[in-house]
Amino acid sequence: MRNVVVRCCALLLGVAAVWASLDLAVEPYRKTVEYRHAEPCQRAAPRTDACIGRETGRVADKYTRTTTTGSTEDSSTETLYYLRIAREGRTAAYEVSNGLYGAARRGSRAGLDVWQGQVVGITVRGAHDRLSPSAAGDLTFSLFPGWLGAGLLLWAALGGGRLRSLFGPLGTRAFAWVWLGLWTLLPAGRITAHGTAGWGIVGWSVLWLFGAAVSVPFLFGEGTGGFRAARRWRLRNRLRR
Repeated sequence: MRNVVVRCCALLLGVAAVWASLDLAVEPYRKTVEYRHAEPCQRAAPRTDACIGRETGRVADKYTRTTTTGSTEDSSTETLYYLRIAREGRTAAYEVSNGLYGAARRGSRAGLDVWQGQVVGITVRGAHDRLSPSAAGDLTFSLFPGWLGAGLLLWAALGGGRLRSLFGPLGTRAFAWVWLGLWTLLPAGRITAHGTAGWGIVGWSVLWLFGAAVSVPFLFGEGTGGFRAARRWRLRNRLRR
């Protein structure tokens, strides 16, 4: 009986999360699609927020930031590249690619693509980066609660009402679902804003399949042989007692 009550509560919570998430995502999705179909502003016509305008700025500064994840024995390091762009009397930092960072020099002229006051493209010395509007990020974060709600719905249908089956050994199942959600929704926001340009549909599919291949063993099994070995060790200890 207890498991039935837990599953019903999870079902209601999951439905509420999916419903609220879709409601929150309506406006960011509309704005993101509006940006995707925006055309460059015509020089002869007055500039409006519906088109993508051109401005000129300067590279005020450039810097990198290094992040390290994992333990000291098994860690990975990632370098992020930033340009600080001065435009219209104010400056802002933007994360850019390695190629644009290498081409930029302090004081270099920067061509800016601007849509509704947001910088959505930077060109410096022939190198160009496309940036996503804030609506694309809002779309991703609006959909994420719905992804968690969908996970609760699947667990309510298949998990048997046991919290252990929801989180998995050491929480690995829950972490894998969150990881797969980020791996799915972040590219989805970018594809909504820019289409499949650059990577192409094949490249994005291969990228997603890589993330899925990492996550699925933790979602539908013990994840690694270490968890199975630990389970067998605990079972042997119980039998000895």
